[in-house]
Amino acid sequence: MMATTRKELSVPSIAKLKGTEDYKSWAFGMTLWLKREKCWGYVNNTVPAEEWEAEVDEETLCDIGLMVDTSVYVHLHDVKHQKRPGIF
Repeated sequence: MMATTRKELSVPSIAKLKGTEDYKSWAFGMTLWLKREKCWGYVNNTVPAEEWEAEVDEETLCDIGLMVDTSVYVHLHDVKHQKRPGIF
């Protein structure tokens, strides 16, 4: 049997972001979930350089991307690294 990873266990029950009308509720839910997953530092750029892991940063961006409607993808398209403008 394969080991279960953090990503396989954790799927938030947060409605996908559709636009500005539901942003506050979505951002609050995502903030709570990302903090619980120990990924919040990758969103607000507080992970110390010596602890920063590219794989976790990429997974965090994927987590966020999968929780938005496809119409919002255009706003995430060029986000590629830790030192990015705040999404929240």
